[in-house]
Amino acid sequence: MEKKIDYPAKLFELKKNFRTASLLARDALSAQQRKLKSSLIHDRVYSMPVIQSANSFFIYVSFASEVETHSLIRTLLAAGKCVCVPAVDMSSKVMTPSRIASLENDLAPGCLGILEPVPGCLHPVEIKTIDVVIVPGAAFSEDGYRIGYGGGYYDRFLKDCRAPAVGFAFAMQVFEHVPHDSERDMPVEYIVTENRVILPVRSGN
Repeated sequence: MEKKIDYPAKLFELKKNFRTASLLARDALSAQQRKLKSSLIHDRVYSMPVIQSANSFFIYVSFASEVETHSLIRTLLAAGKCVCVPAVDMSSKVMTPSRIASLENDLAPGCLGILEPVPGCLHPVEIKTIDVVIVPGAAFSEDGYRIGYGGGYYDRFLKDCRAPAVGFAFAMQVFEHVPHDSERDMPVEYIVTENRVILPVRSGN
């Protein structure tokens, strides 16, 4: 059983160490490796019943060495799905789902260079209408907890959104356990890697 973390400062440091090590491993992948692994992840995602039955998606726009999502977004748009991406308010640390019709026309580099809806293409969508949330992460555990990039954006979003969350990760980003606060950190219902689809099992589930 995972040892309980008693001190927030200790938990913060443990998360930081996990994040750094996992991102270094992810960054070490070549562009060709990331492209191939991302394609395998997409293939697995397309076959998932929760994806096939969904009409409205909230999905991150991939950046740097993350599992690529641009081609997935284009596929969902071509299939007539409602695709929403994060519009980020840095001051409040809140993400608003904004519907897009095109990656090329509706998005531009925003915070940290990540593609976001341009001001004239901001089309907020109610969280309750979203069927599936696809989230990034620095590290994931077998029981569904994730370590993000430290801002808490997705944890806050997932607390308000009842749609199942699907974490995208390369295999080296998945660990047996990751340090987490079970009251504040929101787990995902699925983790998809290039090798498998993980259905996390947590005590009490």
